[in-house]
Amino acid sequence: MRNIDVNATIDNATFTPFHWKVLFWCSLIIIFDGYDLVIYGVVLPLLMDQWNLNPYVAGLLGSSALFGMMFGAMGFGMLSDTLGRKKTILICVVLFSGTTVINGLASTLGNSACCALSPAWESVASCPMWCR
Repeated sequence: MRNIDVNATIDNATFTPFHWKVLFWCSLIIIFDGYDLVIYGVVLPLLMDQWNLNPYVAGLLGSSALFGMMFGAMGFGMLSDTLGRKKTILICVVLFSGTTVINGLASTLGNSACCALSPAWESVASCPMWCR
């Protein structure tokens, strides 16, 4: 049986073009994921004015994304163990993109809450995939 020193292997490893590609794509996914959460803070004053939202409802709307992240981390984490990380992250990116577009078309509070919940559970699932 062959013994491998993992610390020495990692210390002597080189950063190849493959690693740069993986870093680029994962960074791009994280940037788009963060945009979805940051944009809510930018449009919140406008939404409160147009939809006549009180601060309680506006906070509830923003919190729906955090609940979505919690459920996404649990669900897609287990799915990635079953399907594999590459397939699951592709599924998450496609679902996240689609539901984010739909969220832009939301015209009521209920639609927006559902649309905020959905991309959140898909986007948070993509974060731990490449960190495992």
